[in-house]
Amino acid sequence: MRLIALDTLKPGGNRGEFRPEQARRLIELIDAEPSKPIAVFTHHPPFELTVGPDRFHFGTMESMLRLRDALQHGDRVIGIFSGHVHRAATGQVGHIRASVVPCIATTLRKGDYPPLMKSRPVYHLHRFDPAWGFVTESRVVGADASPSGGTTSSITAASLAEP
Repeated sequence: MRLIALDTLKPGGNRGEFRPEQARRLIELIDAEPSKPIAVFTHHPPFELTVGPDRFHFGTMESMLRLRDALQHGDRVIGIFSGHVHRAATGQVGHIRASVVPCIATTLRKGDYPPLMKSRPVYHLHRFDPAWGFVTESRVVGADASPSGGTTSSITAASLAEP
């Protein structure tokens, strides 16, 4: 498994940007080590969101489409993980499943949450299985004691593998 982190922040702003030179570099990274699957991490989600006030989080559609095209180069990118919108969401980039993590800081998190989750940090735990792809669990800090003695419990599970 290869992990690639991309800087998608437009200098001087809060919208996403993905320049032509970044696309060329991403394609080079995708082409390297051709036997390994790849997970890509971005700050801005490269897909349309159906939650929240903004559907797109890049400064221009051209910039987002450039990133989407580069991600779909070959067939090795198997998961895309993003942030920025302060709420959990899922989407697609072509055939690639994508997800947005919730904001850990409860005072900045957006969206509706059950009472158990409102005042506690929520995070995603991603596990890769070669047969199924990524499986993502939402975890709530301090919800109850886990079998290992910790204080994190699993609330939901959503498969990011192809159906």
